[in-house]
Amino acid sequence: MTSPISADLSSPKSASLWGSIAWRLLAAALPVALLLTNVRLLGTDALLIAEYRRAGFPADPYGFTTEERIRWAKVARDYLLNDAGIEFLADLRFEDGSPVYNARELRHMDDVKGLVQATLNVWLGSLGVGAAAAAGSWIRRSTWPISLIGSTPRCLPRG
Repeated sequence: MTSPISADLSSPKSASLWGSIAWRLLAAALPVALLLTNVRLLGTDALLIAEYRRAGFPADPYGFTTEERIRWAKVARDYLLNDAGIEFLADLRFEDGSPVYNARELRHMDDVKGLVQATLNVWLGSLGVGAAAAAGSWIRRSTWPISLIGSTPRCLPRG
């Protein structure tokens, strides 16, 4: 005798339900993953260097050279992506001994780091959900999304 709560996960109806869930998870995770992958690419050395060296990029009002701007931008980017506390930036000094960041700038960078870290977590989560949904759908194969390009998925109503 089977329990009324238990479900036969190998039945066609159950497979369709799991396929539908996997398809919808993949459909929800994929746009987020693609968008945030592009956001993550904004923090690469290649883009940073290309932007600072782009013709018409405004001169620095504080007198930094392009090379100095790139150097400090990389340090700031590293802070945003690592697990270090605000002392990572607070301890930075120019050659004359003055701090690179004042208290207001440090508070701002701490806020930005919180947003960047949250965004990275959402990005990694969407990649994980998308990969799990694709793997689950592939294992079931009744609703494998890639094979459905140009047709209505079996897990979605036709019409």
